Amino acid sequence: MKKTKICALALSACLALGVFTACGNTNATTTAAESTTEGTTTEDTTAAESSEATESSEENVEKIVFSGDELKNANKFVSDFTKIYFADYNAETATLEQYLNFAHIHFKVDDQDKIKYETKDDTAFETFTYQDAVIAVGMYFAAPVKEDDCKNLPAPSKDNYGPCYEDGKIWFQAADGESYSSIGIVDYALNTGDGNLTLVFTIYQIKWEVYNELSFDELKKYYELTPEQAASDDTLEKVGTGSAYVGVSQSGGYYLKDYKTQK
Repeated sequence: MKKTKICALALSACLALGVFTACGNTNATTTAAESTTEGTTTEDTTAAESSEATESSEENVEKIVFSGDELKNANKFVSDFTKIYFADYNAETATLEQYLNFAHIHFKVDDQDKIKYETKDDTAFETFTYQDAVIAVGMYFAAPVKEDDCKNLPAPSKDNYGPCYEDGKIWFQAADGESYSSIGIVDYALNTGDGNLTLVFTIYQIKWEVYNELSFDELKKYYELTPEQAASDDTLEKVGTGSAYVGVSQSGGYYLKDYKTQK
């Protein structure tokens, strides 16, 4: 694939804020005030209970620092999103187009044999099979892709960039000149006991003069870096941070449930 100089990476982030609503029950408030001990106000009691709840919540969060193969696998999973400039994602609001866009760029970067080149309406297209899309989306998101939904996409033409659908294939207008040199290094994971993990990571750009000389296999060495090694590696430039809330399969692999990045 032709590699050209990377444009600035645009990343965005959303911060989740907890909102607590007080009940407007006057009798309940009065009863609580009357039951407090002498010298202790309702506000003091509420603050103490809130502090205890926060401490209890923090105690239930396990911080995990990966090493060895676990670190390599976590870095590889996160990098499969960072290097294609994947947009912020939530499984509850994801669209078919978002899944197919991911599959398209994922195949171009990591599995080029899945991409075929075809011409239609005097326009060059990159295509991949519906079945390959099902497998990729299932692997990375544990989400279904229904062919009936794909059939509702527009047909490929010079006026439709994609995703389009025809003849059991997903179509995107062909493009070249992209470069995919970002990697994600997992700093640590948070386990709150719900069966999922939050992977907290730093995004690095491999310097262009280095990336341009690396083979595909040589790029894989970056997945083995610890956070400390990545921070001191002079071939890398920090460009952002992010978090990925992931499910963990029985085989130990990850699938994405929520994803946010920021500069």
